[in-house]
Amino acid sequence: MKNAEAIALIGVEIGLPDIRLDVNDTCNLVIDERLEIYLTGDANAEELRLIGVLGDLADFNIDPIALLASNANAVETGRGALAIDRVTDEVLYVRTINTGSMDSTELMAELRDFIKYTVFWESLLPDMQVSTVATVTGSDEDVMLRI
Repeated sequence: MKNAEAIALIGVEIGLPDIRLDVNDTCNLVIDERLEIYLTGDANAEELRLIGVLGDLADFNIDPIALLASNANAVETGRGALAIDRVTDEVLYVRTINTGSMDSTELMAELRDFIKYTVFWESLLPDMQVSTVATVTGSDEDVMLRI
């Protein structure tokens, strides 16, 4: 399915049937009135980028290089990656999915999994020290998702 169809399907599934990609090919969702998620990609393409905002870099006691090292070590990143927006200095969890090969069940499972990892990192970052980000161990299996 194309990204426009994927967004429309997500909207129906979560009870917001009118959501669409805007003129910038982005759809913004707020989960539980606090977690900001962006879905972005050309409406006619089949590659959708999921972006979860974890917070402002200045709010965390984290060395940006150590934060990004978590990606190289694949530390609980779940097919996604941690990033820093160069313009806003926001810490992000990002993942790209191929909507063309998904049915509605797979799409919603992918979105739920993405949100689970976003919530995991959002809850983990405030307590992390500069030197421990790249070597964190543990499991995200306890994170509960409610849409």
